[in-house]
Amino acid sequence: MYTIGKNNYKLYLEKRGEKFNHYSIKKLTIGTASVAVAASIFLGVGGVAHAEEKTVNEKVSAVTNVELEKNRLTAYIQNIQEKLENGSYKNKTEESINILKQKLKEAKNISSTATSQKEIDSAYQSLVTIVNSKLESKKEDNYRETSVKIKGNKTDKSDIQASKTNIESNSILDKSLRMGTSSFRSVNETEAKDDTHHKNEKKLNIINGNFEQGQGLQLPQGSTNIVTNDKDKVAGWKVVDPTKQTEIPIANAQKSDYGSNTSDSNAPYGAVLGGYTEKKTNQGNPGTTKVDTIGGIYQEFDVTPGSELLVKYNSSSFGAAYGFAGAKLTVSDADNLSNILYSGVPNWSGFQNFGKFDGKIINIPKTVKRIRITFEDADNYNHANTDNNKFDTKNKTKVYPGGVVSNVRVNSGSYIVSQVTKTNYEVSSSSKIAKTVEVTVTVKVENKGWESSANTIYKVKLPKGAKVLSGGTESNGELTVNVGKVESHTSKTISYKLQLPADTPIKESLEGIVNYETNGMVINQSGIKTKNQGKETVNTQIITVKMYKEELRKNLETVKNSLTGLKQSDYTKDSWNALQNTISKAEKILAETDQTPVQDQANQATINSLELQLTKDREKLDIAKILKEKEAEIEASKGTKEEKEAVKAKAKEEADKANKAIDEATTNEDVTKAKDAGVSDINKVQIEAKAKTEAQAEIEKALKEKEAEIEASKGTKEEKEAAKAKAKEEADKANKAIDEATTNEDVTKAKDAGVSAINNISIKSKQKDKFKKILPEKSNLNTNERTIKKLFNTGQNTDLSFSGLALGVLGMLLIAKRRKENKK
Repeated sequence: MYTIGKNNYKLYLEKRGEKFNHYSIKKLTIGTASVAVAASIFLGVGGVAHAEEKTVNEKVSAVTNVELEKNRLTAYIQNIQEKLENGSYKNKTEESINILKQKLKEAKNISSTATSQKEIDSAYQSLVTIVNSKLESKKEDNYRETSVKIKGNKTDKSDIQASKTNIESNSILDKSLRMGTSSFRSVNETEAKDDTHHKNEKKLNIINGNFEQGQGLQLPQGSTNIVTNDKDKVAGWKVVDPTKQTEIPIANAQKSDYGSNTSDSNAPYGAVLGGYTEKKTNQGNPGTTKVDTIGGIYQEFDVTPGSELLVKYNSSSFGAAYGFAGAKLTVSDADNLSNILYSGVPNWSGFQNFGKFDGKIINIPKTVKRIRITFEDADNYNHANTDNNKFDTKNKTKVYPGGVVSNVRVNSGSYIVSQVTKTNYEVSSSSKIAKTVEVTVTVKVENKGWESSANTIYKVKLPKGAKVLSGGTESNGELTVNVGKVESHTSKTISYKLQLPADTPIKESLEGIVNYETNGMVINQSGIKTKNQGKETVNTQIITVKMYKEELRKNLETVKNSLTGLKQSDYTKDSWNALQNTISKAEKILAETDQTPVQDQANQATINSLELQLTKDREKLDIAKILKEKEAEIEASKGTKEEKEAVKAKAKEEADKANKAIDEATTNEDVTKAKDAGVSDINKVQIEAKAKTEAQAEIEKALKEKEAEIEASKGTKEEKEAAKAKAKEEADKANKAIDEATTNEDVTKAKDAGVSAINNISIKSKQKDKFKKILPEKSNLNTNERTIKKLFNTGQNTDLSFSGLALGVLGMLLIAKRRKENKK
């Protein structure tokens, strides 16, 4: 083996961060390690260190740099300030709080103005002393003092609990682990019984993991690397063998070999776990001469059965001769120490015993309620290179230090809970022709445990037809989102966008699951290497896709308004009822609510069809009215039954054509066009009463012929007028009969009868016939007749006087007869 040149290490410190370029490697007589191994120690370690570690050069510089040392004081000041503000010291007396505030003010001033490390360290120690031993509790509160009492080989648990309250557990690092206010649910054990990780929500408390708390505790200052203390002055920790161990030395681990890689500048102090009167040398001295007053330490604390335990600590070595000193960890059941859950040492980049013991998980059995963690010297050797790190025990014996443990942390594992800020996601189609809709779903997850989670995966079954646009991957209808690591008491928002069909109502539940595990490696002594798998059931989220109904709503309103003031009697029963039926269907669809079963809701095709059907049935109503009016017009015409039926059929034909065009229309505009064309075509249908017209024309012809015949007769003027009047009377009677006829046959009969009646009218000159009887033609009179006509008393010819008398009498008779006929 090889030993590390201590002088080079010191030279490195003296140069305050200047990179050194030479090493002194002593080859020991008891080993033959290659130069390559030594090179890996000096040059390669920093390159392969844990991700949280920095290189040797960076850390060593931090140890000796005043500014970095001041950061510890600044952080502690901030920690105390936060506790003052959040009421953590509300159980303390006002007087002691005022003292703390004054010291805090002084420390802030020193932090800003200090010119030496001694001032910084002194201010820091002063604050630690005030917080740990000078803050007095109020009498009315049941708080105890900060000291931890030792009763034999056991610690008084009640005193430990008091210490948990009053001693600043885990110092500065605790502020990053505080549980903040949150709207996340804190699931009780009944609700979370399926997720064993809910037991990790309870914080595990370790007292004085920084080894800088305790009443009267002395810490190494300045150039002093190690200072011993009575075992009772180190708060929270007990010695493994109280019959022999009387002291717990405290070291500044930053000043150990590779201290920057094996310790934390914010928690540099650690307990020395062994003291040796001789160092290991190349002459074969094993370096095992150990003093009894210094040894292992332990602490006990309650755990939740079935939970996870993570122990983190730093293990340092003062010297690197024949290897490295370090701290061995043993985790056991405090009520049964033979039940060892784990026992081991760090393995930093292949070098046993020292380094950072980080990210290791111990599964707590369900039967274990209390744990003991014990730290002992890793190999019971000292590995000092020189005498520089020797320190005085209580009895002033000079000893070499064994392994150093510092910055001890215990945490429970991760515990993921979910929060859905939005339960219902409702999305409506943007138009009646939209094919898809999009919705973004979010879920928040918070780690309420005390260690980060790993392999955090969100899964959910997607609605039928859903497509993942962003935020995750889809396989066989299931969405998977890789959430990644969720740090303790932080949250992450899962957000993913889905595309869903817009043509069918959807109401689907999203039943999400978050699977996870605690970050780290399982190290149970029993051989259990399987991590507990966490499973968080996300509260149900509902996606609802609603159909686009706006145009249906508007069209329904328009149609219903158009019916205001209309009389059902003006329309056909069928057309009116058809429209009312469509209106009822539309109203039913618009009345659908969230409570309507999705299978009973109308899809977009039905809604679109119904919206168009409203227009169609409304326009058909107008067609029906126009047809009805046309039929009434036809019925009122002079047409015969046959003629009316023929014209009505034509009008009905045009109406049917219009209704068919309306049915075939695919848009409201086309429907209106079809209706308008139909109305025009129906209105163009006109009836021609041809049979009656022709019949009456024949009557008119017969009348005119008869009048001409009368006019040409030898009748007197009066006789002609009388005959014409009679003919006109017969014509009127015929026309009336024709008008009243309802069939073509009746028209023909009326016409024929009229023509016959008119033709049967004749004229005779009755007046002239009478005169012919009374006064025969003169040429026809013989001599005897002429003689007889002479006056009997005179024997004279009486032709003139008698003729005049006869004519007068005849005229009077004719006038009397004409008057009588006129009266008739």
